[in-house]
Amino acid sequence: RSAYDIRHFVQDWRDTLQMQYQLRGKVWDKYPTNLSELHLKLSFKVQLNRHRIDEDAFKNHAERLDKKSFKDTKYLIRPPYNKGDMTDEASQQANCLASYIDAFARNDTDIYFMRSVDDPEKSLVTVEVRGNKVRQAYRAYNRQPSDEELEWLEKWCKRNNITWFDAEHQRPLCA
Repeated sequence: RSAYDIRHFVQDWRDTLQMQYQLRGKVWDKYPTNLSELHLKLSFKVQLNRHRIDEDAFKNHAERLDKKSFKDTKYLIRPPYNKGDMTDEASQQANCLASYIDAFARNDTDIYFMRSVDDPEKSLVTVEVRGNKVRQAYRAYNRQPSDEELEWLEKWCKRNNITWFDAEHQRPLCA
């Protein structure tokens, strides 16, 4: 065997031991008969477990933010309810919102979608709130919201004790 094969084997073995401990809190098969097969199965379980945890964290954060959702006769604002909501919004907005999924799941930032009541599936403005302050609010392609939309958002902020900002001086975090 070459040095690469040995290093690869040792790395897989080490990973397999760590994944066993991660999944069950102990190592139950220190010397597996088929290391590559066990490594593959454990990797799959770890990924499923991670995905479930991320979805649960995402859902919990969305449920907390949903208390600040609001709707009147013209507009509505709500948080994303799952990762698909975030990727759909990013696609509609042609921006980097999808890169915020993990930060949202970790409660590092709050994201809201402003929509027209007449077309609630079509994105109008994406709003980021961090530290109870509006960090950014943009339309598609990081364009400024209309004056009417900004006025509505400012009222929503006051209603929820969120600090508003000077929209003309905002800068997209990932333009």
